[in-house]
Amino acid sequence: MKHTLRGRLTRFLLASALVSGLTALLLTNAALYDTFYNYKEAVQLESARDFSEYTSRIYQINGGWTGKTQAMLLAYPGTDQFGFRIYDTQDYMVLNSQLLPDRVSFHQSMMRRMGRNAIFFQKRFYDGTEILEEIVVNGETIGTVELVYPSTFSVDTAELDFTSGVNRSLLMSLAIALGISGLLSAYLSKLLSRPIVNLTEVTKSIRSGQLNRRAEERQSVRELTELSGAVNDLAQTLSHQSEIRKRLTSDLAHELRTPLTIIQGQLDAILEGIFEATPDRLIVARSETERLIGLVERLREIADLEDDTVALTYEDIDLSAIVQDAVTLFEADAMTRGQTLTSDLSPVLPMVGDAHRLRQVLVNLLSNAVKYTPDGGRIRVETRTIGSTALLKIFNTGAGILPEDLPFLFDRFYRADVSRHRETGGSGIGLTIVKLIVDAHKGSIDVKSDAQTGTTFTVTLPLQPPL
Repeated sequence: MKHTLRGRLTRFLLASALVSGLTALLLTNAALYDTFYNYKEAVQLESARDFSEYTSRIYQINGGWTGKTQAMLLAYPGTDQFGFRIYDTQDYMVLNSQLLPDRVSFHQSMMRRMGRNAIFFQKRFYDGTEILEEIVVNGETIGTVELVYPSTFSVDTAELDFTSGVNRSLLMSLAIALGISGLLSAYLSKLLSRPIVNLTEVTKSIRSGQLNRRAEERQSVRELTELSGAVNDLAQTLSHQSEIRKRLTSDLAHELRTPLTIIQGQLDAILEGIFEATPDRLIVARSETERLIGLVERLREIADLEDDTVALTYEDIDLSAIVQDAVTLFEADAMTRGQTLTSDLSPVLPMVGDAHRLRQVLVNLLSNAVKYTPDGGRIRVETRTIGSTALLKIFNTGAGILPEDLPFLFDRFYRADVSRHRETGGSGIGLTIVKLIVDAHKGSIDVKSDAQTGTTFTVTLPLQPPL
């Protein structure tokens, strides 16, 4: 049987509180009895000194160890707590007073009760003790008094009630602390488990296809807020990818349908005798077939780049020279449309990269720039070095790209031109290949577009390939 997070948290917090409370209780109890032991020991030593002084005075008053002296010593208040023996200077026992059996039994009974009431009770408290004090008269030692206690310390009813009351208070405090800890544990476990349960429900909904579900991001715990945000980002990404897949299916069908329809129309007309199978008719069919082959090849290229199955051929290259060759390639097209194509290139921009792939990037970007720049517009290409990176910029004037289209510009088959006219829209694959090639070089590509000024593609590439 699997336990819920809330139950586990509650039990864990309660167990922690119980262990902490018991530890504090035992340590407090041990400290209490240790302090009490030291206190009673000090009291016993003080009593021994007092009894020794009393014995000295009685000895002086009665002029020696007389019968009256012994009677007055036996009448000393407090002798019901201890027995005593008095020795002279020759170690001869002058007087031996023992506690009555009922008093010994009383003290032992009190100690047993104290032990039962104590959470922490040391065995040393049960051991009897003997205290020796010298009897001094006028600066001269005349004997020794030995006090004999039935236990380490004698306990009276008031002291027993005090220690028992402390223990009861400690136990009550522990019970109250456990109760409060239980309530706090239940609240905290609910506070932590509720958003997790909500996240679980959201992820299950996302898994079932409800990609519009979102988790509440404003949580009381920072980590849960970050987790909720990550789940929402994942849902947003999945929703976007779902839309891309739908659009990909539609666009791919469109890209395949046009050439196939042309080929089928030409073949049907030839088979039905409407047209003769002239070279011109066959050339049309062949050109459309080549278009299909080119589309399939570009799709395969995207798949290879995404799967990292195409290895880049790194070599020492001059990026400015490659850019200049590409600019020369499009000068005639730009001139035909009255466009101004200029460049501002570093004389030499040495770096390590795949010359063929980088030329492919430039051809795609310049082809789009010429295609989307209106007649009489301007196109400008720049290269320069910034630190350990090479910077390539391609700017063109025109209507620009809508802000809502910018995030999806590098998605396959995506075209901001909803008319899908081939002369302006293309197949929607070129920029996808550009992005994959730049990523393969561990670089980055950025697009900024404004309806008034135009569009700028910025490619940043490391001068040396990453290890």
